Amino acid sequence: MASLLRRLVFKYPYRVRLKPRSKNVDIYLKRNFTLWIKRVLLSDNKEEDVLYEQANNLVELKTMLADRFSQWKENYKQEYLEKGIEKGEINKERSLLLRLIKLRFGGSFCHTIEPVILSIDSTKRLDQIADWIISCDDKNNFQTRVEQLTQI
Repeated sequence: MASLLRRLVFKYPYRVRLKPRSKNVDIYLKRNFTLWIKRVLLSDNKEEDVLYEQANNLVELKTMLADRFSQWKENYKQEYLEKGIEKGEINKERSLLLRLIKLRFGGSFCHTIEPVILSIDSTKRLDQIADWIISCDDKNNFQTRVEQLTQI
């Protein structure tokens, strides 16, 4: 990594603002790389900016990045876990609704309306459909309401 950065510095010295073949290329390079990482990777959270401003060398920055990456990893795990649980709950609710529709209106009607029920991703809408299973007198009225709900 360092050799690649050195080559870039010597190839494009005007971008890094260094004199080629200077004695302090490594120091300037590390400092500029540290500043770049702080600006690009660590600039999204204003509360943590104070902590990252204190990182003036690559060793301190490496420690902060390791902490940050483990925090990101945990946040993403939690987010995907919550989405998975919610998706599982929706699938269970859909399955229950299809069983109730089959019992209330018959198996052939259940197969007709099944694709519509499976396309609904909102628990609020699925709850509304559950109410309609109980309150609608005939399957035509029920089907009309469900189709209107999916068009909204």
